[in-house]
Amino acid sequence: MRCRTGTFIGGILVGIGLGTLLGVLFAPVPGVECRRRLSARALIAAETGRTIARDAEQAVFRLGAKVDNLRGVDDDAVWRRVNEIRERVRTYGTDLSNFR
Repeated sequence: MRCRTGTFIGGILVGIGLGTLLGVLFAPVPGVECRRRLSARALIAAETGRTIARDAEQAVFRLGAKVDNLRGVDDDAVWRRVNEIRERVRTYGTDLSNFR
């Protein structure tokens, strides 16, 4: 078991070393340029994220306003129906004027 563990760890270290060496040898641009490009892409990604968040917030506000409007319309329809029922009850001689 101990021999396998040592071989495994040795393989990982050799892999890391070879990967680093090959990355340095075949890098498309120098490190400074690579960091500059990554920084520029990160700024673009951050701006895109802010835009998406702002658009989502506006959509939520628009949706909330529509829900409020629909709820108001629904409330009006319910109260119209309640008032119709009150009128019918009144025709039968019962006064519900104290109820709302």
